[in-house]
Amino acid sequence: MRKTLVFLSLLVSLSMLFTACGGAAPEAGGAGPTTPGKVLNVTLGPGDVPTLDPAIAEDTSSIQIINETIVGLTTIHEVTNLVEEGMATTWESVVNADGTETVTFHMRNDVPWVRWNGTAVETVKGCDGTTDRIVNANDFAYGIERNLNPEVASPYGYLLGMVMVGAADYNNGVTTDFSTVGVEVVDDFTIKLTYILPAVYNVQISGLWVARPQPKWVLEGDCDGAVVARGERWTESNFFQSFGPYTLKEWIHDSKITLVKNPFWPGNISQPIPAIDEINFSMLDDAVAFSNYEAGTLDAAAVPSADLDPSRLILCCLSSSITASTCAPITMASTRPHRSLMTCVSAVPYPRQLIARA
Repeated sequence: MRKTLVFLSLLVSLSMLFTACGGAAPEAGGAGPTTPGKVLNVTLGPGDVPTLDPAIAEDTSSIQIINETIVGLTTIHEVTNLVEEGMATTWESVVNADGTETVTFHMRNDVPWVRWNGTAVETVKGCDGTTDRIVNANDFAYGIERNLNPEVASPYGYLLGMVMVGAADYNNGVTTDFSTVGVEVVDDFTIKLTYILPAVYNVQISGLWVARPQPKWVLEGDCDGAVVARGERWTESNFFQSFGPYTLKEWIHDSKITLVKNPFWPGNISQPIPAIDEINFSMLDDAVAFSNYEAGTLDAAAVPSADLDPSRLILCCLSSSITASTCAPITMASTRPHRSLMTCVSAVPYPRQLIARA
């Protein structure tokens, strides 16, 4: 991984902050507000983000953006690791006579697909030009199929293959019949997933990026050609569509990614309506990012080891009974005068984690 532990912790914290407080046929409409209010400037580290496609993502930067823009059936609480609602509000499980487990997910029916139109976030319309495209069970089934499709070559497709009935054979090309996979769309907002064995992690895996929806109409085209198929280019700024707390505003490759608040995201217990209106992710190495932080153009940055003053560091060892949310903000000392780098790492427990304090 190209991210350090310190910066990964920072990203997790920022992820919580993002959602903490507070053609011929038209494809979109219902624009939201255009003027950004609270803007957060951070960095993802050096180099471009490899992809925003859930089907082929495998690195921390890609998954970070996907998590902010495309919500799974379930989510995992950052501190307790308990499963919480995502797009599914409730679910129930039954163990079948053959020993498999079927989980029925009941989804919310009020979340539209959205996109940035160059001026504002707007809802994506269906072929009639007036009806919002609402996220539904078929979108999730399509996402799972595409993530397992051997032609897509998802690096994490095997994960579903390990737990879901029929998924390994489909992923390995043994069969091309997706109906043999344990995915059943009961109705627009109910989906059943069947797993090889009963396990507590089945519901967790159902919420990971490997089981997230993708907009089929953008990838393959729709509306008798009025919606043009974009294929692998669907994640580019002009074509990207999502439905989570944020959506993609701009992606300048090898430079920055900008996410903008989705005003149509209704919020839930684990991913509430965002308090931050816009997030600018630059792509800088640690030294440059820290210099930008000191200059006031970044709001947070990892501290390069060369900038730490050992004479000012006190190592404290947190016991496993104390979570990072109970810790005071951490001031990282630098050999150069700068604004205090206050990082409140409030998302994860750090059993016996060494924390540097000034």
